[in-house]
Amino acid sequence: MASSDRPSGLTALAVIQFLFGVGQFFEVLSLTLLRFVFGPAELERAEGRRRGPSAEELEYLRELIEVPLPSFSLLLGLLLLSCLLFLLTGLGLLRRKRWLGRHASTLFVLVEFGALATALLLFPESYLRELGIGLIRMIFYPLFLLACVHLVFRRDLVN
Repeated sequence: MASSDRPSGLTALAVIQFLFGVGQFFEVLSLTLLRFVFGPAELERAEGRRRGPSAEELEYLRELIEVPLPSFSLLLGLLLLSCLLFLLTGLGLLRRKRWLGRHASTLFVLVEFGALATALLLFPESYLRELGIGLIRMIFYPLFLLACVHLVFRRDLVN
């Protein structure tokens, strides 16, 4: 395939998919470490000393740890599935495959909105304020991806 045959926008979209997928994986990793490893230890240490995390940070950790484990596990599972679909969709866009590019991106959007709804329903307001730009990405990027895959690049995904 000559370089002139490949739409440059489709390649750029695939690269963005890979970058967001890796970024979301690190978000899941940091959320897991904060919930299970660093959060409880930091709360225990903060009770015995005067200096340390502020009252807002401690309240944030307390609220995050109080989220029920099944709910937290559901969110982590949805976010990990979303990471996998990020990467599969990026691969499909890079190879110009119809199923991996178009259909996996549609499935990704559904999973991403499911993770967003789960986060909004289950997590405390202080945690949602901390997510900020991540929540905006979870709303607008999937819509942008759908528009690109189903409208702009629909003829470029051939197989």
